[in-house]
Amino acid sequence: MLMEDWKRENGRFIPQFSSFLRGQRWLDPLSRDEEEANRNRLEAERMELARKREQEADEARREEKRERLRPLYDAFAEKFGEAAGQPNERIDAMNFGLWMFLHGKYGGPSDADVPDGNTLKIYDFMKAYQRQRDSESCRTARSVRDSRPDNRANRPVNCANILRNNNFLARLIPAAQPLCAAV
Repeated sequence: MLMEDWKRENGRFIPQFSSFLRGQRWLDPLSRDEEEANRNRLEAERMELARKREQEADEARREEKRERLRPLYDAFAEKFGEAAGQPNERIDAMNFGLWMFLHGKYGGPSDADVPDGNTLKIYDFMKAYQRQRDSESCRTARSVRDSRPDNRANRPVNCANILRNNNFLARLIPAAQPLCAAV
């Protein structure tokens, strides 16, 4: 009710602040629209706060994981000896990020994976490691797919079985069932 009065005639009748305080107008009951808007605003604020807390918790978990894995990366990076001279923080951060990605996907390369006579730089070594692991996983997936006993790629297709097993398709094309059965 209070806001409706203030909006009347583009705010021409906004009460004086002293009248507002003296009359305790902040205690006036809200209209239904104002109550609903207030509820929606409070709910949106609550959801935003919950989202921010979840983001902060996720970031804290990621930071904890980075700190826990950093010694493993440092042991791996020592095998390359590139830190001699001026260390470049950007390149180190990029290499650590790539190592974290590889660690999350494959378990990551360790210092034991680096051969003694290695001539590759750390980034090149990690990319080669990634290509090797990708090709291994591709070969493994292909061998698993080919070793399945019910490899459907080699079986002839039966139209009636497709329509019987897929009711949605049978409803879409009701005239196709007699046509396929005749074949």
